[in-house]
Amino acid sequence: MKHVQGSEGKQPPSPSKAPSPEQLANFTSILRAGAAVDGSDQSFQANILLVNDGTEVAKVYDRINLFGLIDLADENQRRVLMEREVTCLNALSESVGARIESILTPCGEVAPAIIMKRFPASEFLFRRLAANEELAPQHIEKLADAICTFHFNSTSCPVEPIQVSDFFEQLLSTERGLLSPLVSDNPIAQQSVERWFSTMEQLVSDNKPKFDVAGTYLGEPVLGHGDLKSLNMVFSENGDVHVLDVAPYRLWQINTRRMDAMFFNAEMKVIGREQEAKVFFNRYDSEYTRRQESLGRRYDSSDVVGEAIQKMDVLSEFYRYIIFYRLTFLGVDPERSTRCEQLLNETVHRAENLLNNPKTR
Repeated sequence: MKHVQGSEGKQPPSPSKAPSPEQLANFTSILRAGAAVDGSDQSFQANILLVNDGTEVAKVYDRINLFGLIDLADENQRRVLMEREVTCLNALSESVGARIESILTPCGEVAPAIIMKRFPASEFLFRRLAANEELAPQHIEKLADAICTFHFNSTSCPVEPIQVSDFFEQLLSTERGLLSPLVSDNPIAQQSVERWFSTMEQLVSDNKPKFDVAGTYLGEPVLGHGDLKSLNMVFSENGDVHVLDVAPYRLWQINTRRMDAMFFNAEMKVIGREQEAKVFFNRYDSEYTRRQESLGRRYDSSDVVGEAIQKMDVLSEFYRYIIFYRLTFLGVDPERSTRCEQLLNETVHRAENLLNNPKTR
């Protein structure tokens, strides 16, 4: 594959609208963009080509309308997505060597592409987990450190001007709207879904001032990664950790830092890797607290900020589990759907205890 040297000129971003429930309702499978970097030939919205004697890959976005949200045929929108991805890739792992260059495609077209290091298929984390490999604690802690460092990089993760309570209300409303039609013919599931969301909505409404104070104090939410999961991670044989691909839509990238990390934490629990999930989030929590304190942001469990963090963590876990539940509810993976129900019930029970505890009201 030939390269046309020199990067493309910058283009101003185009405005994008928030996804409607109808648009998101069709999104029923977990995206596999990261898996393509092992050298296979297609990603969910891009063609993956081997370049430089197979040592690197070139990701060329298809000129399609992605989920009705992003028109990748529009050069400006395609550019914004590519630049955001390159920023995140290099912030998370400099050795990936991500950059935008023009290449000559097999059909003879000159097109902008994201060029990055190629990783062996065997080193992708989802493959290691499928093979029931035991993950070394130091490897998991290294991942937590890398993600936390990324989250506190103001260039790669700038603060978004959104109140945290409004943010959680919007997330819960969207997910309720997506899930309710799916369980409308199942009275038992419908009853569970109603209880789950009612509890979490009350947790937000009862704590709006606390959440907003904590969010302002902690510098939340930020424009994070939005898609931290095993499909997008590489655990190299030499001990290096690489995190790839970001969520393909800006609004899916906006999270509190801890909520962004919770996506991976929740996935590990859903697939039964409880101990590794504990190692990961304990390390992330420790590093998060250290970094906030280094910025002069001190708190403990007895004050408004510490209490808000505890409740926002419960909301974050719920949000991640409910997404996994929605994606598996239609019988795609009955065993995993049952596991999600168990975790959702446990999380909602924790929320009910927080609501009923006078010391945390």
